[in-house]
Order: sequence, then C-alpha cells, then structure tokens
Amino acid sequence: LFTLLFLSNIAGAISIEGLRAMAQQQNQKEMGQFSLHSFSVEDINKNTITLITLNSKPTIFSFWTTWSPAGSDTIKILSSFFNQNKDKINVIGMNYENIDHEELVNFVQTNQISIPIVPLDSGNYQQFENFPSVDIIPTTYIFNREGNLIDRYVGELDHVLLSKYL
Repeated sequence: LFTLLFLSNIAGAISIEGLRAMAQQQNQKEMGQFSLHSFSVEDINKNTITLITLNSKPTIFSFWTTWSPAGSDTIKILSSFFNQNKDKINVIGMNYENIDHEELVNFVQTNQISIPIVPLDSGNYQQFENFPSVDIIPTTYIFNREGNLIDRYVGELDHVLLSKYL
C-alpha cells in the first residue's frame, strides 16, 4: 500500500510539473510574439498612450475590474507603487469590464487611483484583443524599456514583487 501511495504521488507530481512546463512554454510563446510597438489606447481622461509616450521605461499593464476584490485591490497597490516609483516605471490599468464611463471615473476618484486607466470601450477594444489572453482577473503584463513583453503575473501583486521589475 505504501508503495502504491508513493508511486501515485510521484505520478501526480510529474503530471503537475508537466502542466506547469506546458503553461510556461505557452507563456514564453505569447511573450515572444507581443510588443507595444503598435500599441495605442486612450485613457479615461482622453490621453493617448503609445510606446513613445511611455518614455523608454519598463511598463506594467494590469487587467482588472471594479467588481473583483483582487482586481480592485491590485489596481490600488499598483497606484501606490507608481506614486513611489514614477521616475522609474510606467503603470497602466486596463479596466476589463463593460462599465459606464462615469461609474469608472467615480471609482478612480473615490479610490484616489493616480495611474492612467484605460476603459474597455469601442475605441480601445482592438488593443485589448491584441494582448495575450486574459483568463483570470487580475492579470498583469510587464514590458521592458523597449516595449517587449517579459513577464505575466496572475493574481494580486504586492510592492516586493513589483520592485523586481524596476
């Protein structure tokens, strides 16, 4: 019985490691195919954001929603992180929901979000679609100074994790 349990655990570990390896390969494939070179969106204040406006700094894009506690917490953490590091990094919040413009602006003002927030609307829709897949909220993409995707993180972020991208 002990041998069967041991072998069963090894087989489970192998399959989990195999799944992780497959996910990492997919991640690398998507990261190698996406850059910000043709990126252009408009934030809730009607400011256009492009690779040129990002001023050759590493850039964090986080897909979030107001209805997700993890998403709304992450955008608050990102805003705080940006306030402490604005000379070193860009942070953009990609609001990934169908929400009234006034409601989104109210959320941003109420929560004192200081980063640009890009709404999912008809003008920005194609750019949202051009990003690698977003299956879980929040999903965050990190780009290097040249606008190439270097990492993806799913779930809530914290200042320690974010600091490694400076």
